[in-house]
Amino acid sequence: ADPTARVFNGKVYIYPSHDIPSPIDRLKEWFCMADYHVFSSTNLTDWTDHGVILTQNKVPWVQPDSYSMWAPDCVYKDGKYYFYFPSTPQGEGRRGFSIGVAIADSPEGPFTPEAEPIKGVGGIDPCVLIDTDGEAYIYWSGRGISVAKLKPNMKELDLSTLKDSIITEKDHFFHEGIQMFKRNGIYYLVYANIERHGMATSLGYSTSTSPTGPFKYQG
Repeated sequence: ADPTARVFNGKVYIYPSHDIPSPIDRLKEWFCMADYHVFSSTNLTDWTDHGVILTQNKVPWVQPDSYSMWAPDCVYKDGKYYFYFPSTPQGEGRRGFSIGVAIADSPEGPFTPEAEPIKGVGGIDPCVLIDTDGEAYIYWSGRGISVAKLKPNMKELDLSTLKDSIITEKDHFFHEGIQMFKRNGIYYLVYANIERHGMATSLGYSTSTSPTGPFKYQG
């Protein structure tokens, strides 16, 4: 599920979530995602599975056996590959989802996770835009879509740039999932639309002249 496609070094890489038959009763009828694989292709027909690049029980901050490695993203900047992923944090008082980052020298890994999730981020579906000026922005889903600029180390937020609810259910019919891209000076946020009966059955998009909005719903 949840594939993100990126072009690195002349290949297309797919970073999806990886749903498996649940080994535990509480997730028999729910998502069960313990790790991530990456797949690559030069022709979009023949694909290579590069195997597991990150697993839940090797991320220090993730609750062991939570099986909540949901929709990820991966970007390249300054010689490194940064893999962003959500999961359930461990520790007293921690609730919901956090988003962490793992770093590699190759798009195929191995990826080394940071010891702690990114401070100031609470949600799922991370998406990172490297803008044409080299600045990096991270977007994530919660009750809407939030955004903040990443510091040059790609592991911390510039909290002065944090904006919550730049996309909402009320104004943009937002449900979940994010893809962001820029074309001809216009920023496009694409996401799953929520329909009248609560089912996400279509894609919606909103546009802006700034990576942090305001965004106008376009249908």
